[in-house]
Amino acid sequence: MKSTATVLVSVLLTGLVAASPAAAQTRLVAPPTTAAAESEAYTPFMLSFVTPLQVPPRDFDVGGLRISLIFGECRNFDGLDIGVVGRPGRAVGSAAAITIDGNGNDIWERQDSCHFVYQALRGDGQIVARVTSLPATTDAYWAKAGVMVRDSLAASAMQASMLLTSGSGVTLQYRTATNTASAGSSAIAGLTAPYWVKLVRQGGTFTGYASPNGVTWTVAGTATIPMGTNVYVGLAVTAHKNQAVCPAAFSNVGFSGWTP
Repeated sequence: MKSTATVLVSVLLTGLVAASPAAAQTRLVAPPTTAAAESEAYTPFMLSFVTPLQVPPRDFDVGGLRISLIFGECRNFDGLDIGVVGRPGRAVGSAAAITIDGNGNDIWERQDSCHFVYQALRGDGQIVARVTSLPATTDAYWAKAGVMVRDSLAASAMQASMLLTSGSGVTLQYRTATNTASAGSSAIAGLTAPYWVKLVRQGGTFTGYASPNGVTWTVAGTATIPMGTNVYVGLAVTAHKNQAVCPAAFSNVGFSGWTP
């Protein structure tokens, strides 16, 4: 995520509106004076919407209305459900802290089923993130959250993912050709959230790393995958249970080396 990115901000307006149904449809008013309150009944109102802004979350007043910027979401990220999912996923947050409600059966076999939040990028580079929480409520062992590079947004696309699991440690998992069976490195067991993951692309070589602190890194595995120059890079979460949603939280998301 770029620091100059436009963000989507949920805006909450609070104030008072005339209690009369006709008046309520035609005007929003600031809190009334004592005299006005005696002559006409008012009730509180709340109105929310989403708008692109380039300001940090905060509160301010405009014409007597209190405006609260509730949360930000990076405009440079897109998100979608990969493959067949039983419930829709979503993502809310920023590079500093983002929560993804992941869904789907798995990131594995011939087709993936997950929620993916990504940027379309080119060439070589790396993505790093700290998985701050990954509950085992949907699967005690194989709910997954981590960083991913995909050749396309199709469920059967070539991909490489450095993943933290809900009970099986960390592993590099990948698909070396479209619509073929997935493979993976031996899991490094005993690692749980919070934990850092990193995925590096150099040509056709993809290397996954894990770290307890974002400083000292351990290689989890390497794969050779003939992806094209244009790829999709981002965060992926699967519940490992198609009718469930797994809320995984990330922080410290960073990209480097890629060409937009």
